[in-house]
Amino acid sequence: MRPITIVLTASLFAACGCLPAQGLLCDLSATYSINVDVRSATGDELQGTAAFFRVLEPGDDEDAQSTGSFEACEQVASGFACGIEAAGRIQVVIEADGHDEASHIVEVVQGECHVEPERLDVVLEPLACTTEEMPSVLLSLVDHQGQRIPGAFAEWGRPDTDSQGQPCEELGADLVCGWEQSGTLEIFADAPGYRPWLQNIEVEAGVCHVQTRYVEVVLEESDQPCTDEVRPSIVVVVTDRWNTPLPFAETHFVAHMKPLEPQHCYSSNNGRFFCGEEEPGEFDVRVSAPGYLPWSTTVRVESNECHVETQHLTAALEEMIIDG
Repeated sequence: MRPITIVLTASLFAACGCLPAQGLLCDLSATYSINVDVRSATGDELQGTAAFFRVLEPGDDEDAQSTGSFEACEQVASGFACGIEAAGRIQVVIEADGHDEASHIVEVVQGECHVEPERLDVVLEPLACTTEEMPSVLLSLVDHQGQRIPGAFAEWGRPDTDSQGQPCEELGADLVCGWEQSGTLEIFADAPGYRPWLQNIEVEAGVCHVQTRYVEVVLEESDQPCTDEVRPSIVVVVTDRWNTPLPFAETHFVAHMKPLEPQHCYSSNNGRFFCGEEEPGEFDVRVSAPGYLPWSTTVRVESNECHVETQHLTAALEEMIIDG
């Protein structure tokens, strides 16, 4: 491959430290140190390709922190040209969307007039995506001292739809709002004695998984007296195993270990059911739907000086398998 050259002035030629030996006449051109050709191992067209280089200090390897910063290589046709009259051990890093990053160290020799250019052929391997689901938003609800707020809860939904929000799941001390959901998510958070919080958060989709947003929210204490609102004791979202809402399900609740008639939970017609009004205590929740196995659980509802602390549940029903 013919070296790619650019014309330099005499002063720049001298500045690069590559003046010819005495008595030898050299032209005033400069040579790229490394010419890089990049392709995908699968033959796919590469998108978002970029290449960078840096000259390593003696004794350094590609993981060394003491070496100089990276510089961008020049894009030439389908490849790259890296470094102008740079000699020594040069690290080249190549990136492309959806592919593993590649790093190579190339030894470039300084000739009498110019460096002796090297050619680097790089084959990028596709990213190996895992089946693990990633949180869309990892939410932390704290007070002004940075302490977690007991009883804090959050819901997420799509601001451009009329569907009810879905409860954010507990993950350690934090809350997960959606799994592998990209785009605009509307997050609502609240806690007893604090003012509610509402905000839209953008979640970007990556090549394999969403790019999780880590959000810490400092809730403001509420100095308002108790409101007249009536809060449900329990909210149950009923879905199938694919998270499709089941609005035709039947949901009831009854005080735990008491011989009482189960009470009906009223529905918002989108698979979301509301059980009880400002009733604290321990309750059995039962869900049934034609073609699905019944589901039940026991939950305890606490109350504060104003309202019950609504408990949010998700009932994912399994389909009933009929032999024969």
